[in-house]
Amino acid sequence: MSSSGASSDRKLAAILFADIVGYTAMMQSDEGQAMSRLERYQQVLESNVTLFNGEIVKNYGDGSLCLFNSVLDAVRCAYSVQEQLREEPQVPLRIGLHLGDIMFRKDDIYGDAINIASRIESMGVPGAVLLSNEVHGKVKNQADLLFQSLGEYQFKNVEAAIEVFALANGGLTVPKKEDIKGKFTADTPTLLPKWFFPIVLIIMTLALLEYWNITSFSSYFSNSEQVQSNNSKASSLAVLPFRNLSPDQENQFFCDGVTEAVLSNLSKISGLKVIARSTIEQYKNTTKNISVIARELGVTNIIEGSVQRSGNKVRITTQLVDPDTKEQIWSDVYDSDLDDIFGIQSEIAENIAKKLMIDLTPQSEAILASLPVHNIAAYDQYLKGKEILNRYTYSRDEQDYRQAVFHFEESLKLDSTIAESFVGLGNAFWRRNWRETVLEETFLDTARMYYEKALAINDNLPEAHSQLGRYYLFHLDSERFLEHQLKAITIDENYAPAYWQLGGYHQRKFEASSYIQSIQFFNKAIELDPFSPNTPEYYNQLCWIYIHLNAFEEAEYYGKKASEFGEYSIWFQLNHLYLIQGKYDLAEQVIQEWKTSSTDTDRAMAEIIMNRDKDYKKAIALFEKHASENPNQIDYRQRWGLAYYLDGQKEKGEELLLQALEQYEKHLELRGTTHLYDIVGIYAFLGQTDKAFEILEDPERVFWGGLETYSAIDPLFQNLWDNEKFKANIQNRLKAKKEILRQVRAATLSN
Repeated sequence: MSSSGASSDRKLAAILFADIVGYTAMMQSDEGQAMSRLERYQQVLESNVTLFNGEIVKNYGDGSLCLFNSVLDAVRCAYSVQEQLREEPQVPLRIGLHLGDIMFRKDDIYGDAINIASRIESMGVPGAVLLSNEVHGKVKNQADLLFQSLGEYQFKNVEAAIEVFALANGGLTVPKKEDIKGKFTADTPTLLPKWFFPIVLIIMTLALLEYWNITSFSSYFSNSEQVQSNNSKASSLAVLPFRNLSPDQENQFFCDGVTEAVLSNLSKISGLKVIARSTIEQYKNTTKNISVIARELGVTNIIEGSVQRSGNKVRITTQLVDPDTKEQIWSDVYDSDLDDIFGIQSEIAENIAKKLMIDLTPQSEAILASLPVHNIAAYDQYLKGKEILNRYTYSRDEQDYRQAVFHFEESLKLDSTIAESFVGLGNAFWRRNWRETVLEETFLDTARMYYEKALAINDNLPEAHSQLGRYYLFHLDSERFLEHQLKAITIDENYAPAYWQLGGYHQRKFEASSYIQSIQFFNKAIELDPFSPNTPEYYNQLCWIYIHLNAFEEAEYYGKKASEFGEYSIWFQLNHLYLIQGKYDLAEQVIQEWKTSSTDTDRAMAEIIMNRDKDYKKAIALFEKHASENPNQIDYRQRWGLAYYLDGQKEKGEELLLQALEQYEKHLELRGTTHLYDIVGIYAFLGQTDKAFEILEDPERVFWGGLETYSAIDPLFQNLWDNEKFKANIQNRLKAKKEILRQVRAATLSN
C-alpha cells in the first residue's frame, strides 16, 4: 500500500495472514517438492491479492501478510486462494483474517490487529479460512458466503476473548474442535463456554436444595430444557393460508392479505427460515395432515389461523403448532377495529418470535414497528389489485391487467403513501412487457419509475429492490443489479426471488466459482419456495447451467424435475436439450406431451422436421402457422429463413435471415449474450466468416452449450463444418468447459 513508505501512518485495514502448514517437514523430506509448492502458493496468492485490490506487505518464507481496504475483498480473496490451492498440486494452506488499526513506521508495519490476525491464522488447519468476529460482522449478510462459529478464544497477549468463525462454503475445511491448536493463554485451546460457570452454580445449588428436599429449582431446570428444545426447533416454519370465516366470502382477498402480511413480517426476522407464500398457497383448504406438510416443506413449525371480518371489526386467531406432536405451542385471539389491523399483524410476528426464543435485531424491530398503511379503504383496493394481477400473470387477459391497474390507482388516490401500491403498478407494467413483446422498453421504464417511487416512501420493500435490480440487469448495469438484490436479501433473507435472480446473474460468468454460486443460489430458492409457480423455473435454470457445461445427464435430471410441475413453458428446455444432441425422437416426444399447452411447439416441431426429415416445405408451413399466431415473437426467424433457403427459395430465406440478424443485434446491444449463437450462425451461413470468428474468438463472449454440440449438426453452421479454425475453437471451448464442470461437480459433492 502507498502508506507503507511513510515515516508514520495509521489506518484501518483488513489483514490477511496466510501460512503453508508443515512446510519445514516438507523441506526435510523433499526439498524440490517443497519449493514447487511454495512457488505455486506465491503465484496464486499474488494473482488473487491483485485481483481483489489488496497488497502483499510482507512475505515470511512460507507465509505472507496482506492488507485490503475492503473487508469483503479480503474474504473473497481468501476463499479464491483456497479454492485454487486445493487443486493439484495441492498446497496445505491456512488463512486468518482480522479487521483493525495498523501503523506504518520506517518501512515496517505494527499493531495489535496484526498480532490478532496471526493468532487466528495459527489455529487453522489446511484448507481453512478463519476470521474474527469483527470481519464476520462486516460480511455476514453476503448471500453467497457461509459461516460457522467456532466459539470464543483467549489468545496470548490479547486482552479480550475473540469469537472466531470459519468460512464454510463448499470445498473449504471447517476445523473440528479437537483439531484446533494455537497460541492461546496458558496453552488452553479454548475458553470454557459462557454457560459453563452458571451451569456449575446451578448444579451446586440443586445439590444443596436437594438436601432440604426443595424441588422448585429442579422444576425450573426442567422448564429450561423444554425451552432449549423448542429453541432448537425454531429455525424454520410455514404459515398456512388463514381460513376465511367472514360472513361475506368476497372478503377472501382480505384474509389472503392478512396471511401474507404475517408471513412477510416473519420472513424479515433474521435467523428464521420462512417458506414463501407462493409455495404455501397450494395448501389453501388442504386436508393434509400438518406433519405431512411439515415434511414436504422441510420445516419444524407450522402456523395456522383464521380471519373473521364484519363491518369495521376483525378477529384474527393464530396458533403455533409442533407438527411432530401436533401440540399447540402458542395461540392467541386478536379482536380489533380494522384501523388497527396492521399493528396486530406485526404483534403476531413479534409474539411468535418470542415464543420461538428468537431475539429480534434492531432492524427487524424497526421493520415490524412500521405501519405500511393508514387507510383501510386504500388497503382494500391494494389487496384487490394484487389478487387480480396474480390472475393476469397466468390468464394474459387484458381485462385483468386493466382491473389490477385500476385498483392500485384507486388505492393511491385514497392514500398516496402506500408504497406497496406503487410496487403493484410496477409489477403490472413489468408483466405487461413480457406478455406483449420483449422489445417494448416503455413498459419497463414505467415499471422502474413506480419501483423508485415505492422505495422513496419505504426503503424496506424486498420486492421493489429485487424488481428494480432486474431492470438494471436488463440494461447491463451489474453493479446496481447486485446492490438491489443484496439489499432485498438483507431486508428479508427468505426472499426467494432475489436468490433466483442472483443465481441467474452468476450463471452468465464463464467461471467455475460463478457456476457454483449460481447453483447455490438456485438451491436456496428451491429450499424457500419448493412448490410454487416459480419453482419449475428454478429447476429450469439449473438445467440450463448443465446444458451450458455440456453435462447432459444432470441437465436432463433438472429438466425432468421442472416438467413435474406441469408448467407449460418448461417443455422448451427439455426439447432443446434433446435437439442439440440430435436426439430428435425424444425432442418430438416432449413436444407431443406439451402440444396442448403452448403454440410455440409448432416452431419447435418445424426445426426437428427440417433437421431430421429434411422436409423443408412442411417446416415452412409450421413456421408460417406459428408466425400468424405469434406476430410479435422474433426468436425463430433465422430457422424460418433457413428452411426457405434450404428449400431453394434463397431470396426469401436470406430476407428472413437478415431480419433476424438485425433484431438479434439489437437484443445483443440491450441484453449481452442473448442470441449470440444465432448471430454467429447467420454470419457463417451467409458466408461472413470473418464476422463469425470475430465473435467466436472473443474471450469475453460466453456461449450456451449448444455451440459445442448443436453446431456440429445444425445446418446454420454447415459452412464451418470443415473449417479447421472452427474445429480448434470448439475443442478449446470443450476443454475449458470440461475443467469448469469438474470443479462444479466437486463442489456440489462436497456440499
